[in-house]
Amino acid sequence: MVRRESADSTPRRTPPSSQGSSRSASSVAPTARELPFELPASIIAESVSRADQLEELERLLAEVMADTGSTTGDMPCARLGGCIRLLRAEVADRKMEGLRRRRSHEEVDETPSRRPENGPTFVETLGNLVAGCPILRCEVPSGPRQSQGMQPCCGRGEWQSGENNGIISFTFKILKSKLKDGGRMRLGIVAQDASSGGMDYALWFNPYNGYFSEAAYDVPEVEAGKLGDMVMSGSLARGKAEGAYIDCQADTIKNELRFAITDAQGYRHPWSIAHFRKKPVPLPAVFAPFVRMGKQGDAVELVSLEHYLPGGVIKEQLSKPPLGVLVADLERALSMPDPSVPDVDLAAARVKLANAREVQQLADRGTSCPFVWLDADALRDSVEEMPVLMPFQALLIEHPEWLHTEVITLEDACRRTHAHDHCAISHRWDERETPDPSGVQLEAIRTFLIERQHIKRVWIEYLESRAYRTTELGECTYTRALGCDADVGA
Repeated sequence: MVRRESADSTPRRTPPSSQGSSRSASSVAPTARELPFELPASIIAESVSRADQLEELERLLAEVMADTGSTTGDMPCARLGGCIRLLRAEVADRKMEGLRRRRSHEEVDETPSRRPENGPTFVETLGNLVAGCPILRCEVPSGPRQSQGMQPCCGRGEWQSGENNGIISFTFKILKSKLKDGGRMRLGIVAQDASSGGMDYALWFNPYNGYFSEAAYDVPEVEAGKLGDMVMSGSLARGKAEGAYIDCQADTIKNELRFAITDAQGYRHPWSIAHFRKKPVPLPAVFAPFVRMGKQGDAVELVSLEHYLPGGVIKEQLSKPPLGVLVADLERALSMPDPSVPDVDLAAARVKLANAREVQQLADRGTSCPFVWLDADALRDSVEEMPVLMPFQALLIEHPEWLHTEVITLEDACRRTHAHDHCAISHRWDERETPDPSGVQLEAIRTFLIERQHIKRVWIEYLESRAYRTTELGECTYTRALGCDADVGA
């Protein structure tokens, strides 16, 4: 009796004949029900897993070899044994992969839900997320097919001012991505609605395609919003999302938003400014770190949030004399220091701040004042280096070793403490922009000092007055120094 195949049955592969001739359609390999022998009850009843089945096959192979007297070198037995070993290796690999997945989920679940004190957290969440912890997990998907009125899975950090507030830097870490490529995730900042105080529009990065865009925080997945330029070359597709870090910097001084992405393979993409049609995107007046997710099982952590002024502010104030330091600016820079500034520079800035406070307070009261003195020996021997009087800025760059800052108190002036080795020179200006264009006055000063070798320090009105008056800061400093000079000279 010929067996009739059903319409949806899958044809079996016909093994090649040893004679090289084709096999007839009736000689199809038998199915499990047509095997010429019955399967042992142990395989049917006791084998509940692939590993158990492989063990049973190995036992049966050993019995067949024992009954027939075959060895492992026989071709059929060797082929069957090789197939069993390959299947066993595949089962072992699947077990290891399942174990790795379970451990990965356990690591996410066992992560503390709350950050220690002063750590960054998501303070407001929507959808099925919970506020007050640094990790967001998406338990129920939200996307284009979500029910009417269902909130998207998203969360924001604390609100930050976007105007003259230094640099706000924060980092996200993608702990889990169900799609392995960051699909349907968005990470960036969300603006605050001026009228309601709630969330408005978002400026975010798409890990799946590497682009930056702007959209309402609750925009449906089918809408992309306003698409900007790429902020990374490539994307986090092909398994590079889980473990990736997304660094964001909102620079309120330059009014720009920057991104730097480190993928799961450890490659660090350079900083990129968010642009729309080659124009930098302006920051909102108030904003917060923001994450949106759309796949069940996704998890993102807000790793860090730092607030600081650029290190250039501290370096600039360190280069100024105590009377020219902007105390308020230096205090603010030290209250939120740039992480890139070395501890040595921070310590020097604190000493500078304390010294500047003291000096400026004394100068304001008229009891003492710092003066920039020129080394008398350098002035005597600098015929070639300085044929005419040089302004303070030029001396500070070309010959800083010639300048010395000393504080003269009102008591020192009254007691003539420094009269024997300090000399102050006031002179006429031959031209409006420079007092001594021909060098005649400087030559007279140099001759005077050569005749009086006991003089060690020289104060010249041109050097001191021109030291600061080129800027608004300098004019203020010069006014303070001039008032102090009048008090001490009186």
